[in-house]
Amino acid sequence: MQTRIGARAQAVSTERVIQRFIPEAAMYFISQQTMAVVSSRDAEGNVWASMLFGSPGFLNAETERQLRLDHILCFTATGDPVWQNLKQDPEIGILLIELSSRRRLRINGRVRQDSNSYLIEVDRFYPNCPKYIQTRNLTVTGNIMNTRETNTASGERLTPEQCKQLSRADTFFVASAHPKAGCDASHRGGHPGFIEVLNAQRLRIPEYAGNGMFNTLGNFESYPYAGLVFPDFENNRILQLTGQVEVLWHEYAKGEKEFSQPYYWEFKLESWQESVIPIELKWEFLEYSPFLPMIPMRQPVAAGGTGKS
Repeated sequence: MQTRIGARAQAVSTERVIQRFIPEAAMYFISQQTMAVVSSRDAEGNVWASMLFGSPGFLNAETERQLRLDHILCFTATGDPVWQNLKQDPEIGILLIELSSRRRLRINGRVRQDSNSYLIEVDRFYPNCPKYIQTRNLTVTGNIMNTRETNTASGERLTPEQCKQLSRADTFFVASAHPKAGCDASHRGGHPGFIEVLNAQRLRIPEYAGNGMFNTLGNFESYPYAGLVFPDFENNRILQLTGQVEVLWHEYAKGEKEFSQPYYWEFKLESWQESVIPIELKWEFLEYSPFLPMIPMRQPVAAGGTGKS
C-alpha cells in the first residue's frame, strides 16, 4: 500500500515511533481519558467501531505491556456489540483521543477477561499527529440515564434523517481489521459535507494526507470490511454502521479539478444500529482543525430508507 501510494520513505521514517510497549510518559495520559474508541469483530467477521465513556481511570496501564479496562466503570451505547464480539474474537484496536487537546494514540492487542475487567496484552503502541481533529470539550458527569429497549433501533438502509446527520458530520471513527494482524481504530475529520452520501446504503469518503502508514487503507485492501461510528454530540446518541469497503484510488479524483484529493474509499452499508449512551455527557465545540481541506461543491443526492426498530 505504501509503495503504491508513493509514501514508502515517509512510512519507514514514521514506523520508528511504533513500540511493542507503552512508554511511561503515555501511562498518565491513558489514565486521564474519559473516552476510547474500540475496534472489534463479530462472529460473522463484520467489523464494528464502538465508543466507550467513563470517569478517568476506567482504562489504565498496569504495566508497559498490559492495560486493564474496567467493564463496570465504562459505558457504551445501549446494545453495543463490542462486549459480545470480544468474547469470541480477542483481537482489539484502541484509539485514545483527547479532543480538547487533539492528542491521540493507538494501541493494538489481544483481550482476556478477568472478573469485571478486560486485560489487554499490548502488541503495538504509537502516537498519532493532531491533524483533522475538531477540538471539543467532553465532560462525563457520571449521572446514569434511564434507558429502555425502545432507545435502540437498527436497519439495513439509512433513514432520511440519518443521511442528513452524516452529511453534516465533521467527525467519525473507523474500525478496520487485518486477517493476521488484528483490529485497528482510527479517527476521520473534515468540514461538514466531506462525507458524500451517495444513497441510503453507500458513502464516499476522502482519504486526507496523513502519516504515510496507511494502516486503515492497508487493512481495507487485505480485509474489505469496516465499522463506522458517528457520535451525535447534541443528543447523546451513537450511530454505528458495519459493511464492506472499496478503495477507489485515483479514479474518482480525476474529474475534480477543484478538489485534488488523490484517493477515496466507498463504504457499502450492511447494517446499522442507533442507540443512546446510558451516561450523561456534555460536549462543547471549540474550533475546526486548521488543516482541513476545502470540500467540493456537489449536487444533493436523494437518499433515504426505512429502518426497523
